[in-house]
Amino acid sequence: MCLFASLLLVAGAAKALVPFSPLDIQPSHPQPSGGNNYLNETSDTAASSAWLDEASSEMTASSLSMTNSTLVLNSVLAEPKFMCLDRFGSNLNPRSCQSAAFAIGDLSTSLFTWGPRGTAVTYDFPMPQRWVSSDGTCIIAALIGPRSTFALATLQDMAMGANTVIQQCVEQKSPNEGGIVKELGDGRLGVIVAKQTPNVRCYGSAAVMGIVNSCQSIMDKMDVSKEVRTFGTGGVGVNVKLPYTWYSVDNKCIMTLRTSGPSDSESWHRVWETATFVTAMCARQGKKGLHSQVGTNKNLFLEVAAEGMADVETS
Repeated sequence: MCLFASLLLVAGAAKALVPFSPLDIQPSHPQPSGGNNYLNETSDTAASSAWLDEASSEMTASSLSMTNSTLVLNSVLAEPKFMCLDRFGSNLNPRSCQSAAFAIGDLSTSLFTWGPRGTAVTYDFPMPQRWVSSDGTCIIAALIGPRSTFALATLQDMAMGANTVIQQCVEQKSPNEGGIVKELGDGRLGVIVAKQTPNVRCYGSAAVMGIVNSCQSIMDKMDVSKEVRTFGTGGVGVNVKLPYTWYSVDNKCIMTLRTSGPSDSESWHRVWETATFVTAMCARQGKKGLHSQVGTNKNLFLEVAAEGMADVETS
């Protein structure tokens, strides 16, 4: 049974999936029912380039190898349109990417809104949104398409798109690559599957019921601007004074950004990324965690802990 079919069965039995180790899943290798149809029309290639421009903007340069790739748009009958590209990483671990797919959780067929945060409109999924594997090496990121400000799509659309890339690009291609699926839902949502190399260490205990959802509520409200700022303990030129702490409304999750030096430069978007890694790799496993070596000089580090369990660690 393919991974997506398995996900649907699990979703029908429960509202949320139980956290698991990536080793619990064996990779599947389903064959596409109609083979690959390569579309070479200029309009398709141009549209694909526009989607890739959006994807490149969403993914930080520090996370990806932005090598040039020939754009070939693939279509598998009624399945989503996808592209396998080494700019999203190579030699990905299929089990890790399957772990990220399972993190999507409830595969609801309800239509959700996906759009930018910090506006007058409140969306069900404030962008950016991503799902991270338990080992942090594979992410699934949602993407709003070119010339669009929001999208309508179900979580089932998201899982189907991610699973398409995992099957076609990560499991079946040799050497394997990450990739992108476009035109999901109402045609304005895309999915990126990419390789990552976070510097995360888990320790201690954060075994609090619901902590992952609480941490997610913090991340959904974080500033994700890409403007580089100066973070530090004080002094001339510091834009953000450290330590900087976020608390979830229910006080179950605490995130603190600190520095091991006087100051460092980084964007809020990168800080948000580090939070997604520590939440997935540590909090999901009932542990506290630390993402170190963040910033131009690698002085910044972000800790995720549970209320009452926030011992300060160092990088």
